Amino acid sequence: MPGREDVYWNAFVPIPLNRMSDTIRGNITSLVSEHGLTGSHAIYLMALEMRDGQTLVGLSRFLDLDTANTNRVIGKLREKGLITDDRKTESGKKYHISLTKEGHELSRKVMD
Repeated sequence: MPGREDVYWNAFVPIPLNRMSDTIRGNITSLVSEHGLTGSHAIYLMALEMRDGQTLVGLSRFLDLDTANTNRVIGKLREKGLITDDRKTESGKKYHISLTKEGHELSRKVMD
């Protein structure tokens, strides 16, 4: 049978944490929405700010997210001019992703 502390930690502590998380997500989304992006895109910008020059698979592992989703997000960020890569050919499969100057500026704004 759970004790009083178990009920407290399992029922009441998550409420303010969820509210803080929602507030942070909302603030991040408002910062990137003017660029046609969402908070989900911002996560990738922040990850590349912390560890620039990752491969697609490495970035997916770093964020513990699906590679297919990472591929879609990277396509959108490339389209917006926020990232670049070091592919030798357009069909190249192994490449490193880096933030552009604009990408660094936006990711720093989000992180601040």
